[in-house]
Amino acid sequence: MLTKRIPPLRTLFLCRRISGDVSRPAQPLNVLFFGSDTFSNFSLQALNELRQMNGNPVVGKIQVVTRSPKWCGRQKSILKYPPIFDMASKLQLPRPITCDTKQDMLALGELTSRPAGPGAGGPFNAIIAVSFGKLIPGDLVRAVPLALNVHPSLLPRHKGSAPIQRALLEGDLCTGVTVQTLHPDRFDHGAIVAQTQPLAIAALLRAGRVAPPHAAADGLGLGLGLPRRTAILLDQLGAVGAQLLKQTLCERLYLPQNRVHAPATADSEASYARRITTEDKRIHWVRDSAAELLNRLETLGPLHAFKEAAAKGAAHPVVLKRVLLHECSVAEGARLPGCEPGTFEYDQQHDCLFVACRGGSLLCVSRLQFEGFAVERAGQFVARLQKRCGILSQRLVFQ
Repeated sequence: MLTKRIPPLRTLFLCRRISGDVSRPAQPLNVLFFGSDTFSNFSLQALNELRQMNGNPVVGKIQVVTRSPKWCGRQKSILKYPPIFDMASKLQLPRPITCDTKQDMLALGELTSRPAGPGAGGPFNAIIAVSFGKLIPGDLVRAVPLALNVHPSLLPRHKGSAPIQRALLEGDLCTGVTVQTLHPDRFDHGAIVAQTQPLAIAALLRAGRVAPPHAAADGLGLGLGLPRRTAILLDQLGAVGAQLLKQTLCERLYLPQNRVHAPATADSEASYARRITTEDKRIHWVRDSAAELLNRLETLGPLHAFKEAAAKGAAHPVVLKRVLLHECSVAEGARLPGCEPGTFEYDQQHDCLFVACRGGSLLCVSRLQFEGFAVERAGQFVARLQKRCGILSQRLVFQ
């Protein structure tokens, strides 16, 4: 359920070691905004509000730069645009420029040296990157006086491409948002300009989804297909990050004379949030408890295991078929005594599979998907096992 409630922002600025060559750019800021997803939408909305200020606006013009749309779905029949496309349209900004390679981005250097056309309002003098997903080349970063990044973690913890997911998977109690300068050669190695206080993850999850003010009525751009916990933190931290970015620009916190000295963070707190892979979604029944699997599903999306099936050819009598788990819960109080992890049993009353996990805990699986078939209820899955697995349908164990 969507809500516009945003937790109060308690901002703690940790303006550490901003490099000496960062100087105040000519006002207003003409921004090349690099973004892609729902987290980016909030910061783009904030920049647009600064552009629309009466009198002396902080932002003059905005040009969105994003990734190209991709064909997806069965037989690659659906062209999926990054959510930032829809937000740029709602804000009546120029059509986003798509960049997928280093060469594409370096070509934007021309926009930083001269106006784009008559009445263009001067060259672009700032880069702001928010969840763009690619390293912006150093030559382009150095071409502008100001280059900032909004990152959804309390750096230096969870540097890298999946900070929200890693915070959830590792059981972090708190998270936050950091505004840093863009490093010309490495991800998340810039100077920290501003940073929120630690925000309790449990409180953010309870607050729920946040609808950006210009979100489409049909839900486009809201990331409605994202896993529940990841979607909530993307929204909540996106809203907080947008406020932090506005404050950073309005108060010019990126200038050395405006920085606030704070105790240095211990090196032991630094960590790397590596990219999510298929292996992260693989279930290991002996290792994983039901609660851990539920957290992972609500963070990463459908998880997978395997079911043995009888092959038609004699050369390989047994094959492993992938099974995706789409909808699960923890079965409180239920037990499958004496069953090895991975063993499952159909419960007709609840129309679910009880699957034994580590420590005797049970995962209740309501919706799942056998390889090559559509998502189905647990009862349908069990009824069709004979046809799909042959004589091995009686072996009710996931690998």
